[in-house]
Amino acid sequence: MSDGTVALLVDFENIRISLQRYFSDILKPHEIAAALRKQAASYGSVIIARSYIRADFGGTPMGSDFQSEGYTPVFVVPKRNGQDRSDIEMSMDGQKLIYTRPD
Repeated sequence: MSDGTVALLVDFENIRISLQRYFSDILKPHEIAAALRKQAASYGSVIIARSYIRADFGGTPMGSDFQSEGYTPVFVVPKRNGQDRSDIEMSMDGQKLIYTRPD
C-alpha cells in the first residue's frame, strides 16, 4: 500500500444502471462497493468515500449496500426533465477536494 491518501468518489447512478441492465445475476452492489474500496486502498488510506446518487433513488437497497461499506451518500436532485446530474456534482466535488484539502 502507498503512503498517500485517497478520495473515492463513485457515480452510483452508472453502477445502478449497469447492474440492472447487464449484471444483476452476476454482481451484487455490496461486492462492487467493497471491491472499489479495496482497489482505492491499494493507492493509500481512503480518507473520503462518497457515492453520488439521485435523490429519488436514495432509499434503494443498492444505495444501502454502499452505505454499509462506509460510503457517504451524496443525494443529487435531477434536472426538471429527469436528467441525472450525479456525474457533474461528483466532478465538482473532486475539484474542490483537490484544491482545498492539504492531504
